[in-house]
Amino acid sequence: HDCGDKIGLLKANVALALKRPDLGEAARKAISSLL
Repeated sequence: HDCGDKIGLLKANVALALKRPDLGEAARKAISSLL
C-alpha cells in the first residue's frame, strides 16, 4: 500500500485491521455500518 497520501494511509490501516484475527470481524462490521 502507498501511504504517501491520506487515502493510502486509510487503505493500509483498513487492510491491516481486516487481516488481524483479533480485529478483523469487528473492523468488517464497523466498515459495513459506514457504507
